[in-house]
Amino acid sequence: MIDPLLIPLVFFMTVLISLCPPLIPIVEAQDGCVTQKCHSTMLKGKSVHPGADPCEGCHEATDTTHPVKGKKTFKLLQEPPDLCYTCHDAFGTGEGMKLHSPVEEGTCTVCHNPHQSDQEKLLVQPMGDLCFGCHENNISDASVHGPAGVGSCTECHNPHQSKYDKLRVEEGEKLCFLCHADIQEDLKKGHVHTAVTMGCPSCHNPHSGPYKMMLPADGKDLCFQCHSDISDIIKKAKIIHPPIQTERSCVSCHSPHAGKTEKLTDKMGKDLCLECHKGIIGTSDQNLHGPIKQGACVACHDPHGTPNDKLLKKHYVMDYYAPYNDTNYELCFSCHDKELLRFPDTSFATNFRDGQRNLHYLHVNRKKKSRTCRFCHEPHSSKNPKLIRNYIQFEQWRLPTNFEKTETGGTCTPGCHKKVIYDRETPGKEPEKPPKTLPP
Repeated sequence: MIDPLLIPLVFFMTVLISLCPPLIPIVEAQDGCVTQKCHSTMLKGKSVHPGADPCEGCHEATDTTHPVKGKKTFKLLQEPPDLCYTCHDAFGTGEGMKLHSPVEEGTCTVCHNPHQSDQEKLLVQPMGDLCFGCHENNISDASVHGPAGVGSCTECHNPHQSKYDKLRVEEGEKLCFLCHADIQEDLKKGHVHTAVTMGCPSCHNPHSGPYKMMLPADGKDLCFQCHSDISDIIKKAKIIHPPIQTERSCVSCHSPHAGKTEKLTDKMGKDLCLECHKGIIGTSDQNLHGPIKQGACVACHDPHGTPNDKLLKKHYVMDYYAPYNDTNYELCFSCHDKELLRFPDTSFATNFRDGQRNLHYLHVNRKKKSRTCRFCHEPHSSKNPKLIRNYIQFEQWRLPTNFEKTETGGTCTPGCHKKVIYDRETPGKEPEKPPKTLPP
């Protein structure tokens, strides 16, 4: 029998215990599994699998003894991936679909936590870390593609299936154009770089590269991998076009993607050159040298490099005085007939003559102080006919040419002689010698 003195104490303790919450919550279904002592972290992630509420969505009770006395063990209703496909659409049903290996093997939980996760899509790790768990991490170079740099692999790759190689979300350059719409617009210019037609990875690594824009080589070195002919020119050149030596290199003149011309430039001929060489032809009222008039600076200049000064394709004498020989005038003879400098008398080789007296020969082909072409002629443009210079250089002096053209000849008074009139039909006088003392 209970001691009568203890009855009030027993009653008090019974009431007190009934008011206290149980140490292990008594909950139904899911809450019966997720308690403070059992599976306590199962549903604590930022994202919870809807199938985990309740647990019976994926698990069913069995008669097998549960580790907790008196409880039942739960097993999966089906094996993955069939279990997953009871809610999620099955992958690999479309024609020609390529599957990500975990999907193909039915191991969804390699990438996804079936209960909860702090990552989106119930991923078991942040996306970049997860992908690099299987795929080699080659994002280590100086220039990193934006999506790869932030670990957003699914910007370009479908994590489950795709009909394209590498599980890409789009085909070929269409994938790149999802972000690079400006380049897509460029390709409408008309002339597309052959490398672009072969695919953007021809020049760019889609993940990272050692040089800007994920390029595998720097500037011209990348271009020379295909354009070896230009590389050979540069190697042999004494003079290299300065833009090639800058950071922008070839793209100073050429677009790497597409251009309005066959050479992938946005301007034709001299208009491209005049972007930098604005002052070379002076004002709009100038008489232009034939190649410039035709817009063909490359008739005389190589735009990449040459052994000659001023990027000239052939030898051209830069001095005002030089002995006559064919080599010294090699560039000019590309267009002009050699005959105009070979004979002291002619009736056809040149219009610069007094009767039949060849005045080109007189100036250029002489025993002493033969004048070169540039002594009298501007190579690009002049306000005077025949590209005659406004001034003639005599050492430190620049003296006006005072050239005037007539229908059958002309006159000039450049300082090396007094005014001389020459005429093809009516020959004039011998030039008079200038005064011995030149003006200061």
